[in-house]
Amino acid sequence: MSVLTDSRGPVRDRAPTLGGTPMCRRLTIPNQGTPRGPRRTSLPRRRGPRRGGSGPGACTVVVVTKEGTAEWPVRIRSPRLVIRPPGDADRTALIRLMTDPVTREYLGGAVDYASRQALELSPLGITWGRWVLALAEDDTMIGSITLDYDRGELELSYALLPEWTGLGYAAESCIALLDWARRELEDEVVIAISQTRNKRSVALLRKLGFTVRKGLEEFGTQQLLLERSLREPLPAQEATLQTAEDPPPPTRR
Repeated sequence: MSVLTDSRGPVRDRAPTLGGTPMCRRLTIPNQGTPRGPRRTSLPRRRGPRRGGSGPGACTVVVVTKEGTAEWPVRIRSPRLVIRPPGDADRTALIRLMTDPVTREYLGGAVDYASRQALELSPLGITWGRWVLALAEDDTMIGSITLDYDRGELELSYALLPEWTGLGYAAESCIALLDWARRELEDEVVIAISQTRNKRSVALLRKLGFTVRKGLEEFGTQQLLLERSLREPLPAQEATLQTAEDPPPPTRR
């Protein structure tokens, strides 16, 4: 996870002040992680007007030195959810999401001790493309959703805590995030990876317009790499994508 000061060096270009009041500042956060595929040599350009401000009390504009938009944090709303960066209040739920055997059944198993310890100690909410799913009514965290370029292409992934599966939240969050990506990013294609055994997830991705590009093997099991064009229309939020005919979620087998 990103940190403002670590072994790779401190955040640069800190904000000047005006009469003791911080002005709008530009931060540069070091790139994180080791990519599994070729990475872009420059940031993709962001669609739409650049938000921000100047003068006393203006917000911080964060420039992230990895692929994605040039601004963070980003909050997205859907009918029942807020898709937002994680905060300290979400740490317990995030650890459970990474260790719960039902949630991790199709995600390569529970994370190792070092990854869990890093989550327990690291700052949250400053890495581009990593959001939590929270109920709009009371901000309860129910899962996570991610966009990243670890394979050299824009990739979507998501996970829900077991008690929140089967209620349409996965479809709702994916439609909202993909709609944002269509408007804000210049990528033409988004990919997703799912185990072939995870029939419910594969069925949902197909209903979202994904098609199979190829099969592959990861974590000792067969996977599908699916793709969809970001320029193709998305299903409407009011559409019922998950029905009783779909394979049941893991908690209901």
